[in-house]
Amino acid sequence: MHCQHCENAPCEKVCPVGATYHAADGAVLIDYERCIGCRYCMSVCLYGVRQFNWEDPAKAHQRSEYQEQYHYGYPEDHRHEGRLVYSPLRPKGVVEKCTFCAQYRDRGELPACVRGCPGKARFVGDLHDPDSDVSRMIKGRNAFTLLPEKGTKPTVFYLPPKAKEV
Repeated sequence: MHCQHCENAPCEKVCPVGATYHAADGAVLIDYERCIGCRYCMSVCLYGVRQFNWEDPAKAHQRSEYQEQYHYGYPEDHRHEGRLVYSPLRPKGVVEKCTFCAQYRDRGELPACVRGCPGKARFVGDLHDPDSDVSRMIKGRNAFTLLPEKGTKPTVFYLPPKAKEV
């Protein structure tokens, strides 16, 4: 499961240094330069989507036997609204999670999970625009969120399968 990018994100509220924050587009991001690795955000995330990076980034990056031929992921650090939210050398001692690929979205591209989904089952769009494709899908297909009773207001919606025509 990936981050649900909650409007009422408990992880943001408990972060003692403001490393977890809402970007202008509504995504919940982590500033790696501010994160002190306290892991409070991990303990309050109802979805269990945050991970703590215990590993030395240089060692992890060098371990791949194919490293000479293939470099995974986005190749450089990325700052969103001036804050470091992505690094190919994942910083040791910080918490990580899905950013909906802020580094791609800032370039006008779709997140990697949307582009790479073989079933074309993932969509990203403006939930506040009632005319957007995503808003229409949510309204037309009885979309649901996970744990709505907890009050976190996730912005990731799930669509039930389309009813089969008889």
